[in-house]
Amino acid sequence: LERIDLYQIHWPDSQTPFETSMETMVKLQEAGKIRYIGVSNFTREQIMVCQRVTPVHSLQSPFNLFEREIQGELLPFCESTGIATMAYGGLCRGLLTGKFTGLESFPRGDLRRADPKFKPDRFGQYIKAVADLRKLADKYHKTPAQFALRWALQQPGITTVLAGARTAAQVEDNVGAAGWCIEAEDLEQVEQILSKRIKTPVGPEFMSPRKE
Repeated sequence: LERIDLYQIHWPDSQTPFETSMETMVKLQEAGKIRYIGVSNFTREQIMVCQRVTPVHSLQSPFNLFEREIQGELLPFCESTGIATMAYGGLCRGLLTGKFTGLESFPRGDLRRADPKFKPDRFGQYIKAVADLRKLADKYHKTPAQFALRWALQQPGITTVLAGARTAAQVEDNVGAAGWCIEAEDLEQVEQILSKRIKTPVGPEFMSPRKE
């Protein structure tokens, strides 16, 4: 490639001023190496610092049916300032696919090994929630994964949803999230399921790099 369409800083670097990072991005842009500038896992305040130097075109953040922290400040901010949002972890590391029983253990190196949602004290809560969500998905003749991705796509401020896939079948299943909508009454039912089943919710904070 002669040019990268979208170049993103994946994690905020506490050792480097954001202005310095953005100045470098602008140089790459002016040199024709990149087209658009994006950030990932940045807070509202960090994005605002970046915007002092150059427009930020996209934000990539963790967001799914179980991890919604960005709905508080970030999504409204991005929506009001025209920043496209890319939600990653749309299936919450496979939890929203409905493939787990709650008895699984994960090998060293597996990200789920560090995720509190997959620990015994919480795993069962999430499994029960997914079982209830499966019933809603059945109403639309969709899989739990398709339902979860569709839910995320319908949230205000979300531009696109990223979902990992390791097989062709998983890619085909993900595509089933397009071309239909979850009705308002079922969106409300989702909230009731989460309130009923998940007593100790936890977000994606465990993924943040360790602070030096």
